[in-house]
Amino acid sequence: MARARGRLTSLSKRKQYINWIQEANGTGARLTLACIEVGISIRTYRRWYKAGQVSADLRSDAVRQAPKNKLTSTEQAAIIAVCNQPRFASLPPT
Repeated sequence: MARARGRLTSLSKRKQYINWIQEANGTGARLTLACIEVGISIRTYRRWYKAGQVSADLRSDAVRQAPKNKLTSTEQAAIIAVCNQPRFASLPPT
């Protein structure tokens, strides 16, 4: 399970990953190999699990408002319709 860098991981997922890693480590697996199986680095494990607690991501997970200048779905459809006309078919997007 390869994960992209910088991806937000919920606290529940972090706890699940840490539990899996600790269970594997407790039964004899190396910590580094257990982390690789889950798809995180040993550095990420240590950052998430400090002083016996799993830390939450400090980034905001708030839902942000759409920008005021965002195109409506009707405007987007109109632009796509014009771009897909035969006279523009052989032209680059710019």
